[in-house]
Amino acid sequence: AGSAERRLTLEVGQPPQIRALSGGGLLRVLPGEGLRLDCVAGGQPRPRLSWLLPSGLELDTPQSRGRFSLLPNGSLLLRQASVYDRGTYSCRAASRLGLSSMSVSVIVIAYPPRITHGPQPVTYSRQGGASVRLSCLAMGIPKAEISWELPDKSRLPSVSQARLIGNKYLDPQGLLILQRPSTTDAGFYKCTARNLLGSDSKTTYLHVF
Repeated sequence: AGSAERRLTLEVGQPPQIRALSGGGLLRVLPGEGLRLDCVAGGQPRPRLSWLLPSGLELDTPQSRGRFSLLPNGSLLLRQASVYDRGTYSCRAASRLGLSSMSVSVIVIAYPPRITHGPQPVTYSRQGGASVRLSCLAMGIPKAEISWELPDKSRLPSVSQARLIGNKYLDPQGLLILQRPSTTDAGFYKCTARNLLGSDSKTTYLHVF
């Protein structure tokens, strides 16, 4: 009688398994800061790592897309985080033996501006007298930009360095100083603090007598 021989190849391997992910499930970052998400996975054969971003974009090979970069070791880099980068980031480890995934939530800490020290509703000054100081201090993340609207409806935008315009002095913190005010300076002064999440404003009426 004849004989038949069958050869079986037994492949030994281990399905992918993500062992560690940055942040333990939750990370907080400030606007403008950088962020690095590390994803450590095991398995045999060595799994291929990819990232799914909150926007739905998937990075599956080492590359740079805008402010995002996927490194050869599977780490994801984000440069200059903004509030639009918040959401769930998923790391995926894949091989022919299976798929493993793990997610981390990224919170970008931000809030709209709030003027904490603004001008009084009415300000009084003598003509040609002492300088008038109109304060406009605000809190907000990202940092709020301060601008002033003058009685003639013109605007003094925020500045990075102190500036003197006519008899008006404006500093980067939003302080407006009117030197030797006259009756032509009388009227409404409105300060506005603004960032990408919103704005806050305060108005004072300057009486010059």
